[in-house]
Amino acid sequence: MFAWTKRSRRSFHAENLKGRQQPYVAPGRGWYHIYTFRLGRPEETSLDWLPDYPEETLALVRLDIRDYASRELDALALDLAEQIFCIFRERKKEIILRVCYDTEGKGMEREPQHISMVQRHMQALGGLAERYADAILTVQGVFVGSWGEMHTSRFLRPDQICLLAQTWQEATHHAMTLSVRKPVHLRLLAGNEPVRGLGLYDDAMFAGDDHMGTFGDVPRETADWEEPWRAADEQAYLSGQDENILCGGEALAGPELSAGEVLAELQKMQVTYLNSIYDPARMAEWKTCRLSSGKSLYGEIGSRLGYRICVLDAVWKKGSLWVTLKNEGFSAICQKTELFLIRETGDGKERKMQKIPFEICGLKGGQTDVAKVEIASGEDGGEEKEEKLYLSMVRQKDKKPLPFANEGADSRLLIGRWMVQGGLHGREKGNAD
Repeated sequence: MFAWTKRSRRSFHAENLKGRQQPYVAPGRGWYHIYTFRLGRPEETSLDWLPDYPEETLALVRLDIRDYASRELDALALDLAEQIFCIFRERKKEIILRVCYDTEGKGMEREPQHISMVQRHMQALGGLAERYADAILTVQGVFVGSWGEMHTSRFLRPDQICLLAQTWQEATHHAMTLSVRKPVHLRLLAGNEPVRGLGLYDDAMFAGDDHMGTFGDVPRETADWEEPWRAADEQAYLSGQDENILCGGEALAGPELSAGEVLAELQKMQVTYLNSIYDPARMAEWKTCRLSSGKSLYGEIGSRLGYRICVLDAVWKKGSLWVTLKNEGFSAICQKTELFLIRETGDGKERKMQKIPFEICGLKGGQTDVAKVEIASGEDGGEEKEEKLYLSMVRQKDKKPLPFANEGADSRLLIGRWMVQGGLHGREKGNAD
């Protein structure tokens, strides 16, 4: 007996995927400038002077609260802080936040006499920062030390650092990543149950192998517990972590390194963000160094800071779609992000979106992996229908799409076209299809 059955035949035509040649601009990574505001000063209430750098999505915002070292933060200070958070969010600049009592290397002279005052300042600013958590990439330090950098302070014993870190995270309900200065701080806080979401910031990258943490005039009993550290210590710590550690800072002038050595060091340290103007000597060196591609070393670094996810290929085989992804950046995506397939008909009226079971945040800098996408045959839903297939990465905290590092990509990337052709398929009963 001969039987007829209705079946769809599917075919996939991949796009010609190319890497992006223009500068890669994406949230949560890249170069930044520093903006410093002294709270409590009426002349600081106008923010019209703020410059804008369109190829930078980050800004390091320093809130100098030295005028409140012996008193509570008042409405004038908190209102200005909120204006600052608001204007950077409006300009789509994610904030690297640092609160400090000093911007001139006089940490012990200007910080409060008692740690309880630091805690009260954290509690006052914490609720405000939490409301703007979607606009804050990370918070650097625990308010104390010269430049707020956790050195030359009377509050650096292990128990004091843990107390301040816990106070801040409780005040913000663990809403954002807390970055500390050295691996020894990371190890200390990582073992402390209430503290979650840690990063590392270093304001002395490339200063040389003999670079160590600076204690200045910090009392000897405060510094004894801290071990000397070098860049190699940071690399060793970061390479041994399963979780992604948000890392960034400043590159100081130091020993001469080849372009390859610089890129290798940034890769080892998994650097996500760097100061775009400091140290001037190092920046000038990188800008004048030309690679074989014709790009400057500065430009190459800027294109690879943080994540840089590129789709290399998409093929249909064995009943599934296989997408090859490469992270050409120095680090993984350090914020929870999901990968989606979007199926859209030619007229754009019908749209289906499915989450791809692939840990995009697990793709570390330099790694390549393949995501398997299942498309059930029962979803074809029509005959002679063409669908465009797109990929999209969506960051969980603000639902913002992260762009792929491919030509033509914006909030999503067209990877191919899917054709469904219907018809009658005949077979003799009892025979295999």
